[in-house]
Amino acid sequence: MAKRNAYLEYKRDTSQILYWIIRTSNGIIKSSKALDFDSADGSASSMALNTTGQITVAGLVALSHLIAKHITAVPPAIFRLFRSVIDARTASHATFQQMALGGESWQSNNLEAENGTDADTDADTDADPYHLKDALDRLVLENLFGALDLGKAGGADEDAGESNDEDEAAEEPEKSHRKRGKKPNKQQKPPKATEELSLNDIRLESYRLIQSPEGIITDYLMAVFELVREWADLRAYLQSTWRECAYHRSNSALAGSVANVAIAMIQRSACEMFVDFPGHDAYETAQGMFTLRLLKVEPGAEKANKVRDTAIDVKEQFMIHTYRDFLDFLHDFQKTRSGKPTKRMLGELRDWDPKFDLQRATNQDRIRWRRSYTINWLYDLVNVFSSIVVQRNTMKGEGQVLETVDWSPEGPWAEHRRLFGLNEFAGVVTSLAMQKQGTDIRKRILPHHVFQLQSIVDSFTVSRGWYISPLRGHMLTQPPRSFRPRRDLDLFLDRKNERPGTGFFAAFDNLKLLLGNDARVHQDPNRHRATVERLEGLTSDFRDWSWSQSHMPARGKREWAMLPTVLAHLHNMLVKKGYIKKPVGLYASLEELFAPVLFFDGKVPSSNFAQALLTRVQALSTRSAHRVREQPRNATAGEIDIHRLMAVDQNHTFKMKSGLVFYRQANWNIDAIPDAELPLHSPLFIMRLHMTKQVVDPVTHEKTLENTDLVKRAKAMGVSDRALQEMLSLGPGPGTLIVQQRQLQDAAIATMLGKHDMSSRHSRIMGHSSAPKARQGKREYNIVTGRDLLEMAKIDILGDVCGEVRPLSSLNYISVTANMMMHFMAFEKELAKGGNRPYKLAYEAGSEWQRNKRVGLVFLALAEEDPESLRVLAAQFEKYREGFMSHIYWKDLEPLGR
Repeated sequence: MAKRNAYLEYKRDTSQILYWIIRTSNGIIKSSKALDFDSADGSASSMALNTTGQITVAGLVALSHLIAKHITAVPPAIFRLFRSVIDARTASHATFQQMALGGESWQSNNLEAENGTDADTDADTDADPYHLKDALDRLVLENLFGALDLGKAGGADEDAGESNDEDEAAEEPEKSHRKRGKKPNKQQKPPKATEELSLNDIRLESYRLIQSPEGIITDYLMAVFELVREWADLRAYLQSTWRECAYHRSNSALAGSVANVAIAMIQRSACEMFVDFPGHDAYETAQGMFTLRLLKVEPGAEKANKVRDTAIDVKEQFMIHTYRDFLDFLHDFQKTRSGKPTKRMLGELRDWDPKFDLQRATNQDRIRWRRSYTINWLYDLVNVFSSIVVQRNTMKGEGQVLETVDWSPEGPWAEHRRLFGLNEFAGVVTSLAMQKQGTDIRKRILPHHVFQLQSIVDSFTVSRGWYISPLRGHMLTQPPRSFRPRRDLDLFLDRKNERPGTGFFAAFDNLKLLLGNDARVHQDPNRHRATVERLEGLTSDFRDWSWSQSHMPARGKREWAMLPTVLAHLHNMLVKKGYIKKPVGLYASLEELFAPVLFFDGKVPSSNFAQALLTRVQALSTRSAHRVREQPRNATAGEIDIHRLMAVDQNHTFKMKSGLVFYRQANWNIDAIPDAELPLHSPLFIMRLHMTKQVVDPVTHEKTLENTDLVKRAKAMGVSDRALQEMLSLGPGPGTLIVQQRQLQDAAIATMLGKHDMSSRHSRIMGHSSAPKARQGKREYNIVTGRDLLEMAKIDILGDVCGEVRPLSSLNYISVTANMMMHFMAFEKELAKGGNRPYKLAYEAGSEWQRNKRVGLVFLALAEEDPESLRVLAAQFEKYREGFMSHIYWKDLEPLGR
């Protein structure tokens, strides 16, 4: 299984060891008491059952001695877990010693008191934080497990590496111990284990050690050190991503999305690591645990001498500058809560020069310049975000109490906030800034808040040629000449219509005219009113960053929603029947991208075209689907934000989520994305395939993957079991994802085209791969770092925003809809000239298709297969032939792996 966070692995391994030791020793104790059996020293029968899942270090050693005297078989996984924990504690102890050697004072910040540990009760613990590591080391290295065959148990068996440590360690351990000594009294039956009822309700992760204050501090040190290492590494990665955006035209939506994933990783790591240290999860507490100095130890000396401060900019790596700028802004804002800096702060900010020459400035000058930018930016953020509430207070006298307002994106003011992409962060900052002066808000500033602000500021400084290297410090280059921060946003909106048909505003204007014409054709002026109002509100958001409450969401007419489906079916039939010699690029791409939503079960029909369309329409018209579509209409204005307004799961037909959508719905937490929503060629899909357990086929005795939903989906798209094994043998690292994605992509395309033999294609890819191969016949579980996961997410989002394979977030859906409307207008115009039968049946007064004329027209054309009608329809497809690229916001699509 892929591993990422060293401290969380240490916690998990410790819990598994404790689980096994406690459950195994409980089994021995129960058997000893029930069978009137005693060990040589009488300890087993006198020991009490553990029903809490918690144990002291001394208790751990005692139980280990007990187990060593009564069992002869220990799962190999237990020894691997012991070694893992020992290594983690060894590394932590080395850090602890270095700090002590340097003469640094160690502040516990009252951790022992706030964690409920009594410093006076050290009978079962040891004041030396190295004690646990020493105890664990002795358990293995001095062979305290008595008669065990450590050579084999330690992993000499070649197949031991294939086992799942978590599964093996979590098996019921009482069943594995073997009693020694007196023969049992056969008439005496073991009592029911009522003492263990409470233990069975305890989750695996709740098994933990009761440690001394110093032990708690050591664990906290391990957690903080790992978090700092992670945020320093991820920050460096994000800076390189922003550099790609500024210097190499990488899409800013890609950079911003990757930053969101990194922020979520920091947030989750902090939550999971600091759950055992309540009240000490604030950024200030964490960063305050470290001081870094360069020391020199003379031979034979007992104490190190300070040489000089390290060349590494510690304050930069710990984000201390940004944290202090953030805190100073909050304190300054709280003094008046007017949205204006105090006179003292204004004197510091007013001379900020956006054209300041960073190349010739000193490090301190650059830091001061960045500080002014940061505080100015924060003032703008809060003033824009809070403007509606402030206006209500000043102009309408509503008397909103600023420090108690719910500023969250889900709160009552959500409908007025349109800081796209920043609403969550802006809500946190505004809530802190609006507290009364003197309020201690430091404990509410969490590590991921500081990390997010640092990423925002870095994105700007990188565009000015300044970034921070963890090892080389301040790095300076010439700013990019052609970079504009709004470059990609301007391409999306295309306010000046410089690329006709591709920008959001022009596409909406075209669609609005076509919808108006459609309403006239159907003699229903309100036919598309709700849809137009909804789009007008969205357009207003994009243009003016405001939102009117009158623009309530409403679903479009079902016929309009069915346009993509009926046109896809019509185009498919005309191609299969030879009326269109070469598929129209736009529709061919849509059929490939959206087959699961356009066709029943995602299968493109080759015959019975009318029935295939009818089956799909009926599936979309079920009562359950109708109820789902009606739900958003019943929501109140305050419950709907821009994301719910545009949620694809409310759509009638197009429910397929883009990469950005399923990332955001998971709050950018990679692990929270459901398996069912991952596209087949997503790096995360492949990553989770690597985590799938291997099983042995009872018939062939060959190793295969457990038949999970992921494996079933891969096989359904034409990937054989053997191909999966071959593909996964490359390992889960990001360097091999390109090859693996190509394989899955090729298999999917092959299935759609009816080509099932892709072995030669796979062989060519595998043969030309530069990725390191795993050992023959044995899977390797690489350690995947946080940076690796960001790289995987980056590949995923790249493909969604501007990749060649599945650029769903780059497609201008409004422009595509307008194109479809034009096709139908052309159909109607031409078919009306010759008194066409399908046209008459669908459009004449009183027809059963009166409310769904266009669906009826296509269905009748497919059903009757009138050659004249089909030739007319095919001619209009040819006349308005357009490619997929004509409807892409960002045309510089990149092939996978570039």
